Amino acid sequence: MTTALEARSTCCAEFYSKGWVVELLGDSLHPGGLELSKRLWRSTAMTAESRVVDVACGTGQTAVSIAAECGAYVTAIDLGVDNLSKGRTRAEALGVADRVEWIIGDALQIPLPDGVADIVLCECAVS
Repeated sequence: MTTALEARSTCCAEFYSKGWVVELLGDSLHPGGLELSKRLWRSTAMTAESRVVDVACGTGQTAVSIAAECGAYVTAIDLGVDNLSKGRTRAEALGVADRVEWIIGDALQIPLPDGVADIVLCECAVS
């Protein structure tokens, strides 16, 4: 049986997967776009050896940009299958497909064991 919280999470993922939403909000799907995302990850001690988890990654713009700019290994998690597909395409186009893993998952129940990440990002989705 699906809980109300799970139903809202799925509904939200479906909403952000719609083409018109991406056109309206841009690839980052959050206020401030990629520039604000860069400020966020540049404020961390991220290196090429860092293991980063991007929770509710949307179309993967932040995850792919981290892999491309920092060389870090990123696990990108989102409920939107279409978003993950767009992210994979983006990673392949930038030559960092080997640095980003894509997982269908819920931010409320992250499908990873404890201790696998040095840095966890969740932009905008926590609201």
